[in-house]
Amino acid sequence: MAAAFPLTTLNMQKNIPLLMVVPYRGSLGDGIWFMGPYHFTTEPMLRDLQVAYSVVDKIDEIVPAITRAQLSAEAWLHPAAVLLTGDIIFEES
Repeated sequence: MAAAFPLTTLNMQKNIPLLMVVPYRGSLGDGIWFMGPYHFTTEPMLRDLQVAYSVVDKIDEIVPAITRAQLSAEAWLHPAAVLLTGDIIFEES
């Protein structure tokens, strides 16, 4: 949410593509209790800002999702985001 102002005043007004890789805090699998409310704000905020995004919950989907988002951001001259769920963030090696 803190990035909304720079996104709207810089990236979107000047057609600067941006790839965002975002930890999807508050998603199922997130082990931190106070991050829960972010589940209810992250996607609506991206939709309101008209930022295309995908939610990734499997490790083998990360690279293809980032590739697609980067290609889209460059083609559309608009920000795009990849949200990584708690299952990935807290994956034990």
